[in-house]
Amino acid sequence: GARWEEAAQAYRRAVQADGESRAARLGLGRARLRGGDVAGAEAAFREAITALPRDPGAQSGLGVALDHQGRHAEAQAAYRAALELDPSHEGARTNLALSLTLSGQGAEAVRMLEGVARAPQATPRQRHNLALAYAAAGDAPRAAEMMAPELGENSREAAAAWRLALAGP
Repeated sequence: GARWEEAAQAYRRAVQADGESRAARLGLGRARLRGGDVAGAEAAFREAITALPRDPGAQSGLGVALDHQGRHAEAQAAYRAALELDPSHEGARTNLALSLTLSGQGAEAVRMLEGVARAPQATPRQRHNLALAYAAAGDAPRAAEMMAPELGENSREAAAAWRLALAGP
């Protein structure tokens, strides 16, 4: 709450002092997002894109703000713009896959994440994101397989719970 508002005010002052500062521009958007001001975060990231049009982080941040508002198609366009600027931007790729999962396009998310999340150097977060995409695509056995290293015996129950959660009310 208040802590993030203080951070946002500090970043706003930094932006006013130096409008070209990437750290200040992206920090302002992130602070607004963490403080729960998604409309303010969207505005901050749009301003960042105007000031730093070649910055994939600004596009990816905008996507997160849009996803938080349930505007998944717009969010996905922002993530794709970030990936056009930097095809190796892992945050934009992960966020795009999660957005696709949330909007019922789990199979596309699986295709996007599978190579990275099944690699030997994959992080637990990458494996979890793929498990979520599998669950969204209706593939509970593969979701359980991806979660097994961390969850052990409980992976099947967790995959079923994710599937129910993604199906909505």
